[in-house]
Amino acid sequence: MTEEQVGEIDDIWDLSMEERHDLYRYWVEKFRQKYLGKCCKIVIVEEAAEIFEAHVISSLTEKCEHLILIGDHQQLRPNPTVYRLAKTYNIDVSLFERLVRNDFPSVRLNVQHRMRLEICALMKHFYNDLQNHDSVKSNRPSILGIRENVFFITHSHKEEVTDNSSKQNYYEAQYIIELAHFLTKQGYSTSQITVLVMYIGQKHLLTVLKQRKFSKVLEGLQITTVDNYQGEENDIIILSLVRNNVLNDVGFLKIQNRICVALSRARCGLYILGNLEMMQKTSEMWKNLAKTFHEMKAVGKGLNLCCTNHPKAPFVAVNPQSFARRPDDPQEHGRCKAVVDKKIVECQHPIKFECSKIPTIQDCKQTFLIKLPCDHLVQVPCQINQLKVYDSVDCPTPCNQQLLCGHKCRGTCGSCQHGQLHKQCREKCDKELICGHLSNCGHAIERTELDQYMNNFMAQQDEHRFIRLPKCPRCAAKIYQCKRYQHILNHRHSWIEKVKSNQQDSKASYQKQQKLIIRRNFYVSSSESVRTIIKSLNIMEEKSMNEDELNYVENTLVLLRELDPLLLFAKNAFMHKDQEVNQKVNYWIGLVVSFMGAYKYRYTPQQLNDIKQELDRIKGFMYLHLLMKEMQLKSIEPDIDCQKMLNELKTLTTKYSSFTTNDCEIFYKIFNHLVEKLNIPVLGVRRSIQMSRSTTTIDSRQENWFYCVNGHTYVGKDQKPISCPQCQHNE
Repeated sequence: MTEEQVGEIDDIWDLSMEERHDLYRYWVEKFRQKYLGKCCKIVIVEEAAEIFEAHVISSLTEKCEHLILIGDHQQLRPNPTVYRLAKTYNIDVSLFERLVRNDFPSVRLNVQHRMRLEICALMKHFYNDLQNHDSVKSNRPSILGIRENVFFITHSHKEEVTDNSSKQNYYEAQYIIELAHFLTKQGYSTSQITVLVMYIGQKHLLTVLKQRKFSKVLEGLQITTVDNYQGEENDIIILSLVRNNVLNDVGFLKIQNRICVALSRARCGLYILGNLEMMQKTSEMWKNLAKTFHEMKAVGKGLNLCCTNHPKAPFVAVNPQSFARRPDDPQEHGRCKAVVDKKIVECQHPIKFECSKIPTIQDCKQTFLIKLPCDHLVQVPCQINQLKVYDSVDCPTPCNQQLLCGHKCRGTCGSCQHGQLHKQCREKCDKELICGHLSNCGHAIERTELDQYMNNFMAQQDEHRFIRLPKCPRCAAKIYQCKRYQHILNHRHSWIEKVKSNQQDSKASYQKQQKLIIRRNFYVSSSESVRTIIKSLNIMEEKSMNEDELNYVENTLVLLRELDPLLLFAKNAFMHKDQEVNQKVNYWIGLVVSFMGAYKYRYTPQQLNDIKQELDRIKGFMYLHLLMKEMQLKSIEPDIDCQKMLNELKTLTTKYSSFTTNDCEIFYKIFNHLVEKLNIPVLGVRRSIQMSRSTTTIDSRQENWFYCVNGHTYVGKDQKPISCPQCQHNE
């Protein structure tokens, strides 16, 4: 059929059978010419020793001018499906092998780039002139956790026959799975390990054990037969020979080609399991290999596991259970306690450290002199210097600020929060103790002078009916004991006892007042730390409180009522883009709450002052950022003067020192001026916090007590007596 005839065909179903056959022959001839013209002149066959001769011949065309065969006839041969054909007609002999054995011109490469030297020593039995490239002498590291890089684990555990007549060895399978798991604990990935087996039955058994014991850890571990691994390689090869029986029958383990492939797949480590004594009885090849293993001292009942830094103290894994007694960490092979020189990865500083442990930057002993945000120079550990987290450093510089009591603060800059929340003063002073007593003042006064002083004291007491003890003329310390004037002191003490009795009578009124205060101020806070303090105040309700404790409760509740709205305000106002502001406010309030929680039952004036100043600072900081947020929303760009004022406000509220009353005045003066200039109304601005009672606790001992002619005792605020509340006697 010609091309013109083909062009006239509209529907092939209208053609007769003869015409259809002509069309078929036309197509075949057309495509034959097309593709035969494209046949290569040069044909290259890789792994030619493993390809049937017929397959190579059939791939050649009349256009081929040059055939290149690349392979190794000492490794795997072609694998015919019908074993009888291989034995009868030698079809398992490749064209490559036949040409080499018949002295056809060939070239053999004799420099290997794969195996470390110990593994290559085994290959000398197959390739007598094999040489090592320089790269394998330096770029093949030793296996971690195992003393030898090549080892034959010999044993006498018998093989088993599977249902499909294949072979398996349960002992070898257990040992291999534990060994692979151990290697992963040394830091190797499963992609660096390959398990080679001689029988399909052993492959199935290993797969089952892997899934049963270490399905996640050994996920990705390749388990395959030697025949399927031709041309492949890996860092670590574990080879299971399987065969072990009383008949000394090793099957196709006598085939030199297969053993050559199995022993030449590893780059860094090769570990073989089998019965070497039985193997060397079966062939001259195994006898020579066994001799080499013994010369290398690479034969034993188990692997020698050891610390990489101390290989002279090995632990022999004589059975699969032995691996369970080794540590998990790759640097703790034997939990070696020897101190060695190491380098910390994060900072690269040298350190002497235990061999079995990995030093981290937290272990670094190096220190650096840095300037903290509070402007003090301190030595900090390496980890602080590396992370640059200077805010977490507790500055050890002495505080030395003068407190309200007149003493210097004995805390440090860090413990006092840079002078913002001072530690409690522990200095001794001449103030009255809570019991009203003072130690002996030690002044010596002439008898006549003191007699005159006592007479004047009694006359004054009788005139105004004061209830008080005489005081030292020099220092005004109360006189509690003096034998010469004991009768006067006893008389004064009798009246004081009556005062105490009256105070006991007012105990019920105090209890009523304290419950009223706590219940009046009770509320539920959103802060866990605030709720903890409120819980402690509720516990105080169960017991009787004196006036100092009552003042403590009331002042604490006032402060908490200031704290909680600040937390809520920060959360709502700075929720999304201003998370940093919200976090800083929460951090500062947390410091204040912790400071309050550290003191029970009483605040000193210094503590109340510090808390008040910190709350004023936090409020100022929030108002500043609220103003900046409004400026951003209204797209207001500050001029030079406004920017200068904003920077000054920021400095005042974030400085590393106390936010004094003067700072507070300056802040609101600048703030109000800025708000007025920018015309941005900021609602809710309140300048300072006011205590519900006096910021200092009220001391009943500062009040004046009197007695009337009828023997009643009562309190007066002035130096002069008033009418007796009980009998209305007017003094």
